[in-house]
Amino acid sequence: MKDTGFTLRESGLLVPAIKALGKDHVDVAVIEKLRQWLDTKLRTRLLRDTRMVTGWIYEIIKQICEERA
Repeated sequence: MKDTGFTLRESGLLVPAIKALGKDHVDVAVIEKLRQWLDTKLRTRLLRDTRMVTGWIYEIIKQICEERA
């Protein structure tokens, strides 16, 4: 899987940050904080830009990009 070579600056920040935290340390609070940081207009583009990253990281990115009611 590739974890570099992103089009968006935000992808290049988000993926290494999630990887550095580690799968077991990304909880609901972290996901919510990252969701607040990410511009809502970039969510679709970010998902497309990161679709080839390691599976667990992409799953977290999908949670970050989910629409909240």
